[in-house]
Amino acid sequence: MEFTELISGAKSGVAWAISDLWTMYNPIVKRYLMVMNRDTADDICQDTWIAVARNIHTFQGGHNEFLRFIFTIARNRATDYARAGFRRDNLLRRLDLQPQKQFDVDRIEDGDGEVFRYLGTLSPIVGEMIYLRYVVGMSVGEVSDLVGRSPDSVKVAIHRGLCKLRDLYQNVQVP
Repeated sequence: MEFTELISGAKSGVAWAISDLWTMYNPIVKRYLMVMNRDTADDICQDTWIAVARNIHTFQGGHNEFLRFIFTIARNRATDYARAGFRRDNLLRRLDLQPQKQFDVDRIEDGDGEVFRYLGTLSPIVGEMIYLRYVVGMSVGEVSDLVGRSPDSVKVAIHRGLCKLRDLYQNVQVP
């Protein structure tokens, strides 16, 4: 089924269209939210999809615009949770990561669960930017629009985040 048909069906309130969009995009949205806050990712993801279903009638555009639409909603929901008092746990403390493990930035695209735990060692905003850039495939400009920072700031933050991962975990390849 074509993307435009799915969006059209979802806008008309057809349940299968929303269900198909959820099937296609939920895994990447959930992983994104796990980078931001692993403990509340399921709850935030659920709230995100409720908001997507309620606001899909306002959406206009193609696939890239839809990605920005759902990731903006997800980011706003995560911010709402943080403001409501939910705190991101320190994943380094909980996971007892071993520095000698090998880490390869190219594995980010494969959806490797271990890679997402490594992203959790970074500040939430840096982990978020790396996720959006390398997993979702957004351009630096799109990431900067979503997180509200300049493109140069995004490039620097991503580079520093990848360098930090390289320093913590041997054999990291920085793109």
